[in-house]
Amino acid sequence: MITHKLNSKTELEVVREQALELNLLEKFNAFADRQKPYQMVWWLLTLMVIGGLALPLTFLLVYSYNGPVIPFLTISMISFFACIVSNMGGMGIRVNIGAFWFSLILHVLMVSFTILF
Repeated sequence: MITHKLNSKTELEVVREQALELNLLEKFNAFADRQKPYQMVWWLLTLMVIGGLALPLTFLLVYSYNGPVIPFLTISMISFFACIVSNMGGMGIRVNIGAFWFSLILHVLMVSFTILF
């Protein structure tokens, strides 16, 4: 069995790295930077989730519960096209992912407002 000995007569110092405290924006930026190779997937996800799921469900639920259809449909369409334009216009991945999540949160808020009030 091979053993290692310290031949130095100085004390051994242990240097510990302090944990980095990241705020939410730094965590989001780190996540978005890791998603750069998957930018096309995020574009397709935006088309399918917002255009195929969130927008029609929002319109259907708002219309069924007699909510404010025209303002909510306008907000929904603007947020959808803002996501599409930001993706197709060559904006950065941070903007694209942020616009995607903002649009989803906006749709959830519109549906929950309609159902609760």
